[in-house]
Amino acid sequence: MDGAAADKRFSLIADDIHSARNVLAHQGYSSLQHRVEYFDDQISEGWKAIENTTHINPAVYAQQFEQAITDHKFVAEYAQESAERRIVRKYRFILRWLRVDRSSEISQEVKKFDALPNMPDLQAQEAVVQDKILGTYGIT
Repeated sequence: MDGAAADKRFSLIADDIHSARNVLAHQGYSSLQHRVEYFDDQISEGWKAIENTTHINPAVYAQQFEQAITDHKFVAEYAQESAERRIVRKYRFILRWLRVDRSSEISQEVKKFDALPNMPDLQAQEAVVQDKILGTYGIT
């Protein structure tokens, strides 16, 4: 996600960004040896070290972050797939992410996608899968 100019090469301050993220995520348990000023939209650079503080322009960082994700070949390939295929892929990803056992009721319902010929049938089965996920994990 680095830009061409030195002040747009966020990889140079990756450790600072990671440390700041940890502090924000675990404020009561972490501290920095220096400060990271995330929201400094007064600088024109992407980031800038001023004394012992790293200033990050959030607009520049967000723009480069979004571009790095949306320009990736997998995003373009995924966008080219049919809506039907994306539904199937979505739930296979969810199964892996949740580490759902292949013999579980959720997995068995996801397998049924393979035999469904059209979007209305896939959407009906998607509702079944969602109900199984919600019920299994106690989500209301």
